[in-house]
Amino acid sequence: MPRGLPRGNHYIHLDSNDGLYSYSGAKFRSGKKPANTIFKYDPNGKEIASFAPFPEAANEIDFSAIQDGMTIDVDNYIYEMNPLYYQIRKYTIEGDLIKTFSRKTKIFKIIPSKHGDNPIIVKGPYYLRKGLILVQVSEHLEIYNTEGRLIAGELPFSLNIVGCNNNSIYAEVWEEPDSMGRISNPKIIEYTLRRIL
Repeated sequence: MPRGLPRGNHYIHLDSNDGLYSYSGAKFRSGKKPANTIFKYDPNGKEIASFAPFPEAANEIDFSAIQDGMTIDVDNYIYEMNPLYYQIRKYTIEGDLIKTFSRKTKIFKIIPSKHGDNPIIVKGPYYLRKGLILVQVSEHLEIYNTEGRLIAGELPFSLNIVGCNNNSIYAEVWEEPDSMGRISNPKIIEYTLRRIL
């Protein structure tokens, strides 16, 4: 790995031309302006661009969530979503914002910091080779096409998605503690999308 890349709290991505990116959804500020969350590097690890500013709505939440929040499709478009805020942003690999999409739904609401409750964490976006963008909102799936049109929403799915590859979704399942209170490593289950809804 190039020496200039950040360590910790960053997730590494490659586009189809081996362009190198990192994502950080951790909550941080750069002065008064929300910091960018996607960083692009040259082959030596030198940062050459950054984009996708931390959403202002997510800054109102007194909570940090560290997880991946970007994916790249076969046409080298980047999709980004902050784990505290249900809004997908589509960018070119140069960092130009193309469109933003999401929808109002009862399965997601912003919980301001004054309530003292943990917010709903959204996971994804994940890209499936059928040309679909998948997000997990609480215990539901939402599926869009790459242009941002909703294909299916509020599909019950209680397992924790940990990744996607081609048309497969990988989720973890934790077993109950044994009689000694020990918990084994989770099992990973593969689900395959067989048809477009």
